[in-house]
Amino acid sequence: MELSRRLFFKSTAAGGLALYVYGANGMPEAVGAEIPGGSLPATNIRQFVNRLTVPQILPRKGTRSTPYGTADYYEISMKQTTQQMLPTGMPKTTVWAYGPTGGSDSAFTSPGLSISALQNRPVQIKWTNELVDRYGRYLPHLFAVDRSLHWANVPQEPGHEGLVSTDIKPTLEGRRYVTPDKYTDPETQYTDYTGPVPIVTHLHGALAVKDHSDGYSEAWYLPRANNIPAGHAKYGRWWDFLKEKHRRETGVDWGEGHQTVTYPNTNRATSLWFHDHALGLTRLTVYAGAASFYLMRGLEYEVLDSRTRRTARAPAGPSNVYGQNSPNPGADLALAIQDRSFNNDGSLFYPSSRSFFDGYQGPFYPEEPGIPPNWVPEFFGNTMVVNGQTWPYQRVERRRYRMRFLNACGSRTLYLDFRGIPGVEVWQVANDGGYLDEKVNIMQLEGWRRGRVILAPAERNELLVDFTNVRTGRYTLRNVGPDAFFPGGRPAENGEEPRVKLYPFEERDVVFPPADPNTTGKVMAFDVVPYWGVDTSTPGRYLKMKPQPKLPAPVRTRRLATTMSFHNVNEDPAPYASHTMLGVLHGEPGGKMHIQDTMWSDPVTENPQPGDVEDWEIYNLVQDAPVPHPIHIHETAFEILERRMIWYNWDTGVMEMGPETPLLPGETGRKDTVFVYPGEMIRLRMRFTTPGQYMWHCHLLEHEDNEMMRPFRVGPEQPGQPGDLPSHDMPHAH
Repeated sequence: MELSRRLFFKSTAAGGLALYVYGANGMPEAVGAEIPGGSLPATNIRQFVNRLTVPQILPRKGTRSTPYGTADYYEISMKQTTQQMLPTGMPKTTVWAYGPTGGSDSAFTSPGLSISALQNRPVQIKWTNELVDRYGRYLPHLFAVDRSLHWANVPQEPGHEGLVSTDIKPTLEGRRYVTPDKYTDPETQYTDYTGPVPIVTHLHGALAVKDHSDGYSEAWYLPRANNIPAGHAKYGRWWDFLKEKHRRETGVDWGEGHQTVTYPNTNRATSLWFHDHALGLTRLTVYAGAASFYLMRGLEYEVLDSRTRRTARAPAGPSNVYGQNSPNPGADLALAIQDRSFNNDGSLFYPSSRSFFDGYQGPFYPEEPGIPPNWVPEFFGNTMVVNGQTWPYQRVERRRYRMRFLNACGSRTLYLDFRGIPGVEVWQVANDGGYLDEKVNIMQLEGWRRGRVILAPAERNELLVDFTNVRTGRYTLRNVGPDAFFPGGRPAENGEEPRVKLYPFEERDVVFPPADPNTTGKVMAFDVVPYWGVDTSTPGRYLKMKPQPKLPAPVRTRRLATTMSFHNVNEDPAPYASHTMLGVLHGEPGGKMHIQDTMWSDPVTENPQPGDVEDWEIYNLVQDAPVPHPIHIHETAFEILERRMIWYNWDTGVMEMGPETPLLPGETGRKDTVFVYPGEMIRLRMRFTTPGQYMWHCHLLEHEDNEMMRPFRVGPEQPGQPGDLPSHDMPHAH
């Protein structure tokens, strides 16, 4: 299949966004300049000036009785605040942050204070939306909200067939988009939404959570502001149903501006995180700062020391509880990596116009071809931020450290590179589902993978990083991942030319330009100093993992697909992306297969029963934009059974199956998020346990916010649950 040159030119170079473009044969043709962003150039920001801040542990407010037993109880709000993201001496940055309700401004940071939870001991949290000013008036979003998407639709603008509801795609009939400065006539025009902002928090990776506590995207709520405009809904479409279900099961009610949820904490020891998940707004609110760690502690360390056959010792440190200890994470570092762009006044920059991405100037939805005015298919910031600071440094001693890495970027894939730290040992011991079945010696991987760790958006990896044999001095942790749209593969090295060839299978070869070595190619610095104590933690080479029992054979196999919708504009032969989608495949691999594209509002197509084990085969069908999709499935964790090359012929409908490819390092055990690469099928096996309504989606947040998310239901339809909405008026079937 030909890849459109203009599509990739538009999506990378015309908007100034990227480093490479593709010709019709899939080969990159040009390399551009520095990644653009806000008015503050990334090269004007000093690096390794501020010391890394590791989020402290949020103390609990008390305990509560729940159906799962006595729970640790927290009250957490989201507020607007400022913090020093840029180096000291530069302006502070306005962010939206989680923090303890009623706490001081200093307690609200991005990422927020971490929750330390104990396996099988439940946690109950009262989440409060405090996005109001000091007078109690609502705050508008920090970034342009695209009201043409299928989103929360707080103003309840009419949708398909005149339906007045939240959580739909408004038709905006008879109106054309204009920028806010040109908005004069609400009868013939529409512009960015600037009203009160809905939120709902999702604990990413939590198992066996009831749907009332999962952060369902249509269970959002507004702040308790004193100036909510007339006609604006205060709650999402699923709020009332899930509110009553939680009250009935736990005895705890929800109210205006707040929601209480209960987590059973049945996960193994692992690093989870929580973030906002409101329909059509996730990319914006997470970019504004709404994300935090949730560290699940096991009842025992699930790894043995092969010398003693007893539980291994993990690197640790002081308790590091907010308000009780001076900030000191010791040897246990939680590291959230994000890419951001800034303006000269210190504010965060995020595109407000589609033209930033590909130069497209309109017409926009609802005029043909239906392209959203604000939404961009992907966004890459031009700075690297770790724990809310641009390019920090961390002082480390010549000993072992436990490092919990989270890729909290919206679109950027990280290829963390430890090669520039001579003498370091790096062992991957866990992923987002907990400890691996087999540890991975990162510095001994073969070929281009040596010393490198790949993290898709939302993935977490736990590494044992051993500085014992590293000479004192400053070392840079680098990133050799891409600075733009990329089709998977490996970074170019030693001056080789980037290339993309996905078919025929025997010639598959994908090489992309790595990140800018002067900016996004750097993550943080480690200042290695002597260690005068005794390191009692277990060295990586002596760690012995406990493999997880394999799931039984599935009761059914589902075949699903990732797709995108493109439109041709005027005489331009290359299509422009309008939205991304998930779909159902009908037919047998190796023969003709029909794609049933589905959108958020379509009826549920995945409906396992409680206790069912299912295999999901997810096919990434290559269209004009070969993009890997990080797939996240709520409520469960999965085993990765197979990766296989595929090629779908869009003219004949035949799905050609290629050879199986090895699983990636660190993909043993369980996971909750996984990359599906272009021209690839991945087979996942999982058990569904908890009845209710959940979601699965791509975790490229720009994709998730524009139709690449689907509801699924475990068990029968619940009495009284909201009914299906009519599918909106955009065609979505092949």
